[in-house]
This record gives sequence, structure tokens and C-alpha cells, in this order.
Amino acid sequence: MDNNDDKKLSLSAKLKTASGHYYMDVTMVGKDILIGLVVAAILMVLVPDTFWRGLFLTGNSALPHFAVLSWNAIVGILIAIFAFVCSVGNIVLAAVLWKGGISFGGVIAFILSDLVTIPMLMVFRKYYGNKTMWYLLGILVVSIFSTSLFLDYSFAALHWIPKPSASGMQMTAEHFECNYQTWLNLFFIPVSVIYFYWGRKSMK
Repeated sequence: MDNNDDKKLSLSAKLKTASGHYYMDVTMVGKDILIGLVVAAILMVLVPDTFWRGLFLTGNSALPHFAVLSWNAIVGILIAIFAFVCSVGNIVLAAVLWKGGISFGGVIAFILSDLVTIPMLMVFRKYYGNKTMWYLLGILVVSIFSTSLFLDYSFAALHWIPKPSASGMQMTAEHFECNYQTWLNLFFIPVSVIYFYWGRKSMK
């Protein structure tokens, strides 16, 4: 009986500790996700599809394919630097850019460039100084650029690049459907909220 009680207490203690980590994780990345959603929503609504396709040279046959892919990688890096969206929050914005016509390598460059956003550069400058910050920026940009081009060509050779939607940035109306995802959401959303507040309480 005592052994069972000890096991139950041990499990409860582990769940309580895990809830604290869950609370810290949510508070740490929650703002990034929120910023990413807000920025992505604004860009999706306000920026016309023609602007994105012009910016990313979508369908441009006058320039060499290498030049178009290189330009997309550079633009992806620059957008990431000035978008202030770090961590997983940039995935939402990456989806907007992909819908807008950026190349596959450009999406990869944008996602990887969360290491060189302005907030991250300020952290580098604070801890390592200006000279090291610029050095890290240069090394990371060259590495990200090279990686994006490598993935562009290698995935294209293997026919792994997904086809972008032909509808551009337009939102499609979908009807509500009650399926297994609905039931999973109805179960896990309240559980997540309860677990979050349990973790916040356990951290006090």
C-alpha cells in the first residue's frame, strides 16, 4: 500500500514539475507565436498578391534560374531580419511568403534566419561586442544562403518540392466539419489551459 502511494506521489510530483516546464515554454514562445500570427495576418490582408509575385520574381523567365533562387534566398533573409519574428512564430509568416510565391529555398532561408533577427543581433552585441556581432551575422548569412540554394537544387532534383497553391494569397471558405480533430481539440484545449495554470501555480 505504501509502495503504491509512493508511486502515485512520485507520478504526481513528476506531472507537477512537467507542468512548470510547460508553463515556462508557453510564456517563452507565446509572444513570438502571437507576433507571428498578427504580422502574417496583416501581410495576408493588406499586401496584394501581385506585390509578392513581383518581389519574388515568380514566373520570371528573363533571368537565369540561379539568379532568381539567389534573390529569393536574399529576400527571405532580409524579411526575417526586419520582421522581428523569432522562434516558431516565423513559421506562420513563412507560410504567407510561400503562398506569395517565394522559392522553396527562400522559405528555408527565412526560417533559418531567426538566428539573425534584430533582437538576436542585439543579444550578440550585448554579450560579444559589435565586431563579433557583425562577424556572426556574416557567417550565418553566408551559411543560410548556401544551405537554401543547396536544398533548392537537391529537393528539385529529387522532386520533393511541394507545389504551391495556384490560388495565391486568397483565403478559401471552408465549412465546419465535425470529425476526430474536433473531438481532439475539445479535449486537449481545456486540458492544456488547466495544465498551464497548474504550472503557473507550481512556479510560485
